[in-house]
Amino acid sequence: MKGIDYYWQRRKVVKRVVRNLGDWAVGEPFRAKGKRGEKVVIFVCQNVRARTFNIAYPLHARENVRTILLSTVFEYKFQKKAFDEIHIFFNYDELRRKVTKLAQRYEVVAVIGATEPIRQSRVLLDMERSWPVLIDQFDSYWSGTHFAGIDPQTDENYRHVLPEIEEEQYCFQKADGIIARSGELPLLFEELGLSIPTLLYEDGCNDIYFQPLGVPGRQREWSVVYPGIFYPMHLDPKIYGSAQLVPMGRLFAAEKIHFHLYPSPIHDYQYPEYKAEADRNPYFHLHPSVDFDRVQKEISQYDFGWYANDFLSYGFTSETYRRFAVSTKFCTYLEAGLPVISNGQHLRSVDVIRETGCGFLVEDNAPVGLAKVLERQNLEELRRGVERAREEMNVNRMGGKLLRFIESVTEG
Repeated sequence: MKGIDYYWQRRKVVKRVVRNLGDWAVGEPFRAKGKRGEKVVIFVCQNVRARTFNIAYPLHARENVRTILLSTVFEYKFQKKAFDEIHIFFNYDELRRKVTKLAQRYEVVAVIGATEPIRQSRVLLDMERSWPVLIDQFDSYWSGTHFAGIDPQTDENYRHVLPEIEEEQYCFQKADGIIARSGELPLLFEELGLSIPTLLYEDGCNDIYFQPLGVPGRQREWSVVYPGIFYPMHLDPKIYGSAQLVPMGRLFAAEKIHFHLYPSPIHDYQYPEYKAEADRNPYFHLHPSVDFDRVQKEISQYDFGWYANDFLSYGFTSETYRRFAVSTKFCTYLEAGLPVISNGQHLRSVDVIRETGCGFLVEDNAPVGLAKVLERQNLEELRRGVERAREEMNVNRMGGKLLRFIESVTEG
């Protein structure tokens, strides 16, 4: 049970949730409902993010499929661009009732559940139904611990994820299909001899948010930006250390490079240590969080996107995870028109950078020595690389493939 301190630390998130519920209450009743018997794809995600948007949007906007979202926490003005209807549920009994009611009005082609928590997908799988249930894998504790060699039954640091792993094992094997975020999960199925229909759908870029591709001019001082999840310094560094960024402040200051931080809208903690560093360090900047559909424009004013944290310190990191992982953040930089600075710890980012030229690699100790590295970059070549990368990773090219996958599961 989450206590008062949990919500107090996240009070900005609570305020944002309330604001979005208000926007939903004012705007949603006036949106047109579909015709009875119309084919729909339903998405269920308690805390919906950009990935869900980028799966639904190509179906909604490019394949003319009616899409419906059931959620609890969401950015209403953002998500309504990808969904024809948005419904709220606050518990699993309500979720069952609302899915059942939608199925009475529409022809449900498929329902797509999610992980984090996987319980929301188990509710769908265990319903009496005539439609297939697919699961979109945002993250997987099952594959993460498996490839990291972690045994949650004996390791106290990870025992809390054991119930989630057990639910994943049940749900993934019972699902009619899996939409995999990376190649890690399909590899787990292969190793365990599991035959589960799976579509690899990596995080990608959405062309409706592409910003103009200008060439960064040589400013008096460079600026690097990092939007997304970062953690307060009082949390356990064994688990959260890869995104505890206050120590970066003095390193960027030594290079005379500005480091700009934007908290994730759904992980906007209280950051006393960050604020203290920003007050004393003119190169360390903590900004308010920005909506998912505005962050690309906001960060486009800077020179480079930062993708060079010490990811190896993350507990679930394994060679397999690093081989396949690609991040929404990486794609947000490309949407904003920013070249990416990577230390290569996520090998998938190395592949993209080398194939397209959308960024460059630095050593693990960066930003130490970063100023000299920036001086050597060909800015025009980087701009062209960003253009190539974001076109190749454009999710709106995936709509047809995703629809065919859903249809194959339905027919199978």
